[in-house]
Amino acid sequence: MRRVRFSVVASLLATVLLACVGGEDTSSSQNEAEEPEVAGRLLVADGAAGRLVVVDLATGEAVASLAIEGPARVYASSDGLRGFAVQTNNDAVQGVLSGIRYENHGDHVDAVTSEPELLAELVVSCSRPVHFVPHAGFAAAFCDGDGMLHVFQDTGYGEAFSATVVDSGRPHHGVGVVAFDRILVSSPNPDDAEDALPVGVRALDLSGNEEAEFHECPGLHGEVVTDEHACFGCSDGVLCLYEEAGELQHIKLSHPEGAAEGLRVGRLATSGGSSVMVGNWGEDLVLLDVESLSLSAVAIGETYLSYALTEDGAHVVVLTAAGELRRVDLSTGETVASVMVLPNFEVEAGHGQLRPTFILSHAHAYVVDPRYPEIYEVDMEEFALTERRVTLDDGQYHSLALVAEPAYH
Repeated sequence: MRRVRFSVVASLLATVLLACVGGEDTSSSQNEAEEPEVAGRLLVADGAAGRLVVVDLATGEAVASLAIEGPARVYASSDGLRGFAVQTNNDAVQGVLSGIRYENHGDHVDAVTSEPELLAELVVSCSRPVHFVPHAGFAAAFCDGDGMLHVFQDTGYGEAFSATVVDSGRPHHGVGVVAFDRILVSSPNPDDAEDALPVGVRALDLSGNEEAEFHECPGLHGEVVTDEHACFGCSDGVLCLYEEAGELQHIKLSHPEGAAEGLRVGRLATSGGSSVMVGNWGEDLVLLDVESLSLSAVAIGETYLSYALTEDGAHVVVLTAAGELRRVDLSTGETVASVMVLPNFEVEAGHGQLRPTFILSHAHAYVVDPRYPEIYEVDMEEFALTERRVTLDDGQYHSLALVAEPAYH
């Protein structure tokens, strides 16, 4: 176990002394050589085998390969300190300890590093967990096979979890999330038992008692939560919930004027410190404006594989099927930077294909492609590929989660 100390006072003193003597701070560089920077860890899931790889971002090396029951998607907890492996075909959600722990001592923070490990006891055991949404100190796992939503506190470093289980009514392709100190869970279609998609949202208190119901979202799919709004994609627009004077209210954002028939928002995204929300819109994206109650298209103009907002919400980063990573200014819709990362990827119809994706860290984008056992690193300031590659064992890697990044702790 290794401890790295971060001291604000020590850093300021070193800067002052360096300015006074006009020389190089050799003691600082020696300390850095002895104690490498802590930069967080990246969880990487194999989409074809039961394997998770943990990559240390300070060294760019895989520090652990963890065996699980089956293929998974990985997620970070709502506070970013741990990870979760959602194994849909094996009816399980399993916790992952990153191996980095932060200890706050007032005048400094110690980063304590150890070996990553899986929690032996499953966090959730249910029929086909699919949607997994961490937010506001809680994680919510919706299980398509039985229609149950499992909600638990996901923060800190503890290894024990106690879940509140909410029955949505019947099995469907649903979702749940904790927002406004309430549990929001999708409602299946009461008039059509064969309809796989929900038609609205129920709001419950944290003990599971129902408070309100909103049925204004046919074909509900995709969700996003900010501090002020929880929004859900619908076949006829986007439903957004918000709190006013302690009561939940709702607004409906209609499709942009002239929208093609069948075009809809089915996936939504935001960033941690932003109120901006973006959704998919055919070969383009759509910007959600809850103030003007409108959706407006952001031109991409070709098939894309994934997208994510930058921390400040000013730009969206898009990975196209042609292998290009683009940075798009949301205020103008212009591409302000781009870099080719991957060879062209042939997209197949349906939802079963493992596809390339990426995740944004404080300073980099990390791209993974199931065709190649490598992780590609893009410098976000220069918007260029770095020379560093993370080589993995053979596998079909398709899911990423960033945990224990010191910028947030």
